[in-house]
Amino acid sequence: MSFLERLLAEIDNAGITKNKLLTDLELSKNSFVAWSKRGTVPSGETLDKLANYFGVTIDYLLGRTDDPTPPDKQKPSAEAEGLTETQRRVYDMVKHLPDDKAAEAIDYVQYLIDKQADRSK
Repeated sequence: MSFLERLLAEIDNAGITKNKLLTDLELSKNSFVAWSKRGTVPSGETLDKLANYFGVTIDYLLGRTDDPTPPDKQKPSAEAEGLTETQRRVYDMVKHLPDDKAAEAIDYVQYLIDKQADRSK
């Protein structure tokens, strides 16, 4: 699904008009012309405004994922149950890394654990 298709679906789901969206976000009246006729995608700043307005992620609007739920609104996975908020954030970041980079992150966390243990002695 393209950016424009996703955006139009969100507008429809919200029960608003394109003009209301443009007014609410203080966007140019020509925005939809650029996005539909020229096939352009908004700037990062505008994408951020749109995502926040609809409570979805930028990746969802761009069609990179079918999950519209922002990370801070997602229910913790079974693996992340029982973690503090900070621990869950670390978990969520590491789980998206390729294995080699996740191994580097694990090594660094181990370094921090060892450093904390040394301070406790």
